[in-house]
This record gives sequence, structure tokens and C-alpha cells, in this order.
Amino acid sequence: MKATALKLLGELRPIDSVAIYTFSDSVTALQPFTADKNAAARAVLRTRAYGKTALYDALTRVSREIAERAGQESDRRIYRRRRQPERAHQRNRSAASQTLGVPVYTIAQGDALESPDLLKQLANLSHATGGVAFTIHSPTEIEKVLRTITEDLMHGYLLAFQPPATEDRTWRPIEVKLRSPRGHKIRARLGYYPN
Repeated sequence: MKATALKLLGELRPIDSVAIYTFSDSVTALQPFTADKNAAARAVLRTRAYGKTALYDALTRVSREIAERAGQESDRRIYRRRRQPERAHQRNRSAASQTLGVPVYTIAQGDALESPDLLKQLANLSHATGGVAFTIHSPTEIEKVLRTITEDLMHGYLLAFQPPATEDRTWRPIEVKLRSPRGHKIRARLGYYPN
């Protein structure tokens, strides 16, 4: 896993930034966002598997830090720790990916494969943000998955638009269509909450 993560770091462009987080009962930033790939690699080598999985706390923390990097105001109430998973899942989707346009890629393995509810939550999160949910049955599959994610990130397009100003802060769906799909597949976030 570490070797594959290091390979992924090596494929990033010099202008790309990366942060390394680890989470068990709590979330720790081993390396804040940096373009220094050597510092990121050292952080990857310090990771280790242990404890529980504070997945929703990790999503919340990363969401907050991405929002701060994007220069957007973040509602601190959204980022309270230790929420119930479904509520956190909904708020994380709006706070990070659906508001900021950040695709979330999930990879489930091991015991996670035995939990249909968790797999559904991961798939919904990825789909709603324009990412992809993966399942792997062997650690040897991780390299192919990370290669797929890298290709996806390097060959994606950014489409932007400025909606009219409004006081209405309700969910706005987005639909993206191609005039001539020719076998191309569109993945995009499902919508957004106006700022």
C-alpha cells in the first residue's frame, strides 16, 4: 500500500499539492498540504494501520481544510466532531465535495466488504461528488485502482458557471450532457448548495 501511494505521489505534477492524513479513533494530519513530494513521501512512510475507522471525522476534517485552502468561508457548525454517520455523511457531501466540487474516491477492502450499508454509503458519497467507489479483494489490486484514479484526475475537465445571486440556500441539482457522447462517460457532482 505504501509503495503504491509513493508511486502515486511520483506521478503528480510539480504544481500539485497533496496532504497526508491518517485516522483511527481520531484524525491526524501527518503532512499538511504541500507541493514538496519528498515531505509527502516521508509522511506516507509514517502511516500505519491500527484502531478503529473515524471515516466521517476524517471526511469532515479534510472538507474543512479544503474549504479553507479554497478561500471560502466555512460554517464551523458543520464541522463538529463525532456526529452520527448518516448526518455527517450528508453534511460532508455538502460541505466539501458538493460545495467545492471535490470528487471523492473511496476504496473498500477487508471487513468493509462484509458491510452492505457501508459499501452503499461509500458508493453514494463517490457518486454524488463525481468520484468513483472501488472495492478490492487483494492488496495487489490497489495499484490498478490508484492508477485509474490518477488517470481520472489528470484527464478530467473543469466546467464552471456563475449562478445568479439568490437568498435561497436550498440544494440545486446539476445536469451535464454531451451533444455527441461517442462512448464517453460523464461523471460530475450531482449539485450544490449556493454560498
